[in-house]
Amino acid sequence: ICAQELSIDDSMPLCVRVLMHTNTELTRSELRHVYLEEARTLRDDLPG
Repeated sequence: ICAQELSIDDSMPLCVRVLMHTNTELTRSELRHVYLEEARTLRDDLPG
């Protein structure tokens, strides 16, 4: 994983991306992804 942000036209400025690996007893449907402000637009593949 690279720590340097790529220069991409029309990308979200000053975006800090975090990848976390965790162990849990929760099922995939019980997980809730949390995004602040406009960061939700980074994941258009997730529901609502």
